[in-house]
Amino acid sequence: MFQARVREVFVATLAIASGCLLGYSKTQAGFLVCVAACLALAVLVRWPTAFMLCALILFQELSAASTYGVTSSALQTFGSQFYYTLLGPLPLIEVVAFVGMLAALFHQSRQGTGIYAPRVRRQIKLAVSVMGLCILVIVVLTVLQGGSALSALGQYCRPLILASCGLLIASSTPYQPGGWKSAVNAGAVSMGLVAFGGLLLLVTGRAAGFIGGSLSIFYDSALPALASAVLLALLMTGKWKSWVTPAPTIIILLSGRRSVWIAFIITLIIILILCPGRIKSARQLAIFASLIFILSAFLFPSVMNDVGARIVASISTAQGSGDELSSLQHMQDLRLGLGYVLEAPALGYGPKHDALPGLANQSALYVHNEYMYDWLRFGFLGFISFFVPACYALILGLRRIRHSSGVVAISAVFVVIAPICAMTAPFLNAQRWSSLLGIAVGILLTVPDNFLEAVKVSPSAAGEKFGGEKFADARASNWS
Repeated sequence: MFQARVREVFVATLAIASGCLLGYSKTQAGFLVCVAACLALAVLVRWPTAFMLCALILFQELSAASTYGVTSSALQTFGSQFYYTLLGPLPLIEVVAFVGMLAALFHQSRQGTGIYAPRVRRQIKLAVSVMGLCILVIVVLTVLQGGSALSALGQYCRPLILASCGLLIASSTPYQPGGWKSAVNAGAVSMGLVAFGGLLLLVTGRAAGFIGGSLSIFYDSALPALASAVLLALLMTGKWKSWVTPAPTIIILLSGRRSVWIAFIITLIIILILCPGRIKSARQLAIFASLIFILSAFLFPSVMNDVGARIVASISTAQGSGDELSSLQHMQDLRLGLGYVLEAPALGYGPKHDALPGLANQSALYVHNEYMYDWLRFGFLGFISFFVPACYALILGLRRIRHSSGVVAISAVFVVIAPICAMTAPFLNAQRWSSLLGIAVGILLTVPDNFLEAVKVSPSAAGEKFGGEKFADARASNWS
């Protein structure tokens, strides 16, 4: 009965959207665009989580204006219209997130909330309430600093809104057709396609995009950070021989993002401390990494030379003996940014304030650190409004990482990597980063504490303890 109704909604949505969109098409190009939009809308309505994951993995949040005047590779700005095209006052990604959230909640409403344990429902409600409170704080601070509530909601609160939408979409995934299986498969295929595209550009010699003096085929750091989470999850669960493994490895190497490489190492250390029984995975990682680097050095010496040069430059600059511009700017931003924070700790300088003297970016108020960036714009309460969700996600990930596997492991690792990467730039204010974080937190929230451990002992007993047999049947096959 449920599947029949979903099909009815699917067909009705497709018909209505097709009629509306095709009515505006005047040329053959417009007609094809409208057809593609109709199909995309239909997929979004039926599989919200799978669609969002595909879009966030395939489409890069880097506009041509953000490449510093350097010729970019085709993949650096691929699909950037998803983040920068406006539909009225909202960017396309926000409209898609709203539609996906409504579709996900619709799927959930058709079955009720019986699949969730009571504590899971409380956690989801608490997370959404906290996000709503943080959004309200940013709106109030913007108004107090002379801005409008609409500008706050349309611009400064966008990362929090996208994260909330991602959270609700992911937490409703078990009710969607195909559940987690369709989402995981869609994400794996998308990452494979992106990695193949990057490798193809490199092999054919069309990998333009030397940004900051380095080869960066995937300059947007959200993608290599997600790839790092996938690779670490595969390694710590002993599944590094999976067919998926080469894709995240290629993306990490071709990203040229040192912040992601550092976050990868720090997160690996955290995993080994929290999960000492997984030292075998660390040895596997060392062997696997050695093989990758040897093979890469033989097949693509230019890439490995660039990786080595960037690592050496970072170490030299940190020791005071290097002069690489990028590293110097990051270090100077941290030093000056802290001073500016201490000068205006309560209310900050306001989001529309001009660039502060000495900081690397002189076109707008900006500093290479997420937490200083939030504090400079909105003061202490603004910093708290962005720090609390990030800290909550980090704690949630650390609690789940010990006994997690599969998609839960990937989500747990990603929410640990993200705050570390944010120490080098305000990544959490980016649309792609915030959406992925929301999805990761939504996944983690659907798993009660100790459920994964209990399932390994007795799925039926776990079901009775954490929310009924229906809950155990739906979870055991996905999380183990």
